[in-house]
Amino acid sequence: MLALYHVPLDLLSARRWTRHLAFFEPLPAGEEPRCEPAPVPEWSAPPTDELPVGVGAGGVLWRNPLIALSIRCIDVFSNGVDFRLGIDARKDDHVEDDEWYDLLDRFTGSFRHSRRTANRSLRVGVTLPDGDKLTADFPRRLSPEEEGGRTLVLHGGGGGGSDVRQSRTYGAWLWPLPPRGDLTLHFICEELGIPEGSATFDGGELADAATASTPIWD
Repeated sequence: MLALYHVPLDLLSARRWTRHLAFFEPLPAGEEPRCEPAPVPEWSAPPTDELPVGVGAGGVLWRNPLIALSIRCIDVFSNGVDFRLGIDARKDDHVEDDEWYDLLDRFTGSFRHSRRTANRSLRVGVTLPDGDKLTADFPRRLSPEEEGGRTLVLHGGGGGGSDVRQSRTYGAWLWPLPPRGDLTLHFICEELGIPEGSATFDGGELADAATASTPIWD
């Protein structure tokens, strides 16, 4: 066991606390070093200097009395599409406390970026109009080169709530813009009992919206 000892102040020599002004060498004169921000690959997240165009209205993708998966909105940028997703949990009068708190533990665990929980986390994928398929698993598995220049990446996110309600949101960033035609979004979350499902969107509508995105800066 590690023992901690208190040293009385009267046993400390004042000489041990003498300031040694010559210990550090003077810093070299000149400009202070600047930390340049690392460039963010455009395939990894939506651009931060652009206002997207919202396409369609939000809707519930799947739900039961306790859990609901929804698409909050679809933000279209000049170079890609960001599917804004969310999961909500609520406690109703028919749920026992033990069952509810077990659900909250699994609710939080379904968003952990670890290998242990990756296979049971919320998983998202797309089938593009030309038949190509992409997934955004936890953790990310393929580079853009391995995906053939196309990627789907989960990013951002956050959430919170109370003892009776919880909510989590994040984005699924599809880069680059998909071709025209039907685009299918797939989802599953074993941890929360959400079965595999899908929703289909018009890729042509997304392509048209991309032309109306607005740069924030000139």
